Amino acid sequence: MNNDEDVDLRYLQCESFVAEFHKPRVRPRNKFLPRLATNLKPGFSGQFDLETMVVVLEAAARLRPGRVIYCRLNYQGDGARLEICSIAPDMVSICADMAENLLPALYWYRAQGDSHIYLAVASPYFFWLPLPTGTQWDE
Repeated sequence: MNNDEDVDLRYLQCESFVAEFHKPRVRPRNKFLPRLATNLKPGFSGQFDLETMVVVLEAAARLRPGRVIYCRLNYQGDGARLEICSIAPDMVSICADMAENLLPALYWYRAQGDSHIYLAVASPYFFWLPLPTGTQWDE
């Protein structure tokens, strides 16, 4: 079970996230992506643009009800390197957000200068950012 106090919610507490959320996005349409989502497993690593990554993670979560996909993203240029850390039976965090906010959140963290984040996704269409992720909280 998740320790829900260990979730990064900075993006929800920042006005610039609202601006990021309203930017138009183009979602990729690629017949290869559902196959990739089906074959995701721990140890997988690949470089993606953020839009493609979100499509793959959403599809992977939808294919694995009752499981949580834990991964690490390392921002590199316009995209990120995705590493699947584990796929485990687990509960959705009470701090989870809806999948429609995932792409704007990823853009927001990149704009803040974060070099990497930890991410958890689960069906039906939820995500959260387990700590430690990005820059540390200012005390």
